[in-house]
Amino acid sequence: MWAVNMRQFKWKQAESPQCPLCKDKDETRKHLFSCQNITAKSNRKIQISKLSKELRRIQTAPLITNHLIRALHQFHNNYPVSMANTGTANDDTEKTHLESINAQLRLGIDNLLSGALTTHLSSIQHHHIKTYNVGKFTSLRSWNRSVITALLNHANDLWQFRSTALHDEALLTREALLREQAIALLLLYKATPYKIAYEQRRLLDRTATYLRQTHLRNVRSWLSRFNLAIEEEANRAKNGRTDIRHWLKNNGNEGVTVSLPIVDHVEIVPESSISHVEQVPDPSIDIVEPVPEPNSIPRSGLLTFDPLTLSHAPN
Repeated sequence: MWAVNMRQFKWKQAESPQCPLCKDKDETRKHLFSCQNITAKSNRKIQISKLSKELRRIQTAPLITNHLIRALHQFHNNYPVSMANTGTANDDTEKTHLESINAQLRLGIDNLLSGALTTHLSSIQHHHIKTYNVGKFTSLRSWNRSVITALLNHANDLWQFRSTALHDEALLTREALLREQAIALLLLYKATPYKIAYEQRRLLDRTATYLRQTHLRNVRSWLSRFNLAIEEEANRAKNGRTDIRHWLKNNGNEGVTVSLPIVDHVEIVPESSISHVEQVPDPSIDIVEPVPEPNSIPRSGLLTFDPLTLSHAPN
């Protein structure tokens, strides 16, 4: 149970129930997860990316990961959490799994972030383990433990950021916002590196720690180059020149240089010094005499017209 300002004010340990970040609404537990302060929103994107990465690491079924992350995005941005559409299921098994997802979502995202998982999610994960043979990486029991831990860590990270911001005004400055935006971009595009021009992907080698601790001018420079890399790849995709297409078009020879010998001078050989070899025909090969072209018929074979005799006379 966190000591949000609404509770602190009720206990007469805070002067106001307002949120210390947005200073617009009363700080309840629900508001903590959906505060629209720009630094809080930026931090939530970072934490959702971390949670998504952790769910993939523990071999979570993609159906669970996709719907939980979608629901968290909606919940954190004050949108109604939509249910999974069971009408799009391809078979009865998928329909059952989508109904299991909806059973978890109806329990509420607040309960989900408190570690309350239904057995429906476990049944989906069990089917995933058996179907794709991922049991050698994680058992159902260890997965249940790991996913609950990941959800609790996600909620605690949001609370810690709020508490740090409350006691450290520097986090609310423009500089801190710039750093958090850079970190959010870094984590987002590390999951989708193909959206960045190949020759600029070294920008993803930076870490969140580096962006928080380095000089602000380095952060600005990194952001500038990163945005250019994103625009460059977007233009390539628009023109049908993505990395793989461009590579195939050039047969994979892009960037390959060929060294040729340097010739100082060219020596001209006189024709008289070239030996001519008489070609002897092969008797096993039938030689077909060429048919002369019409313009190359000998004059002796042509007919001429004599107007005096009115007859054709050979030339």
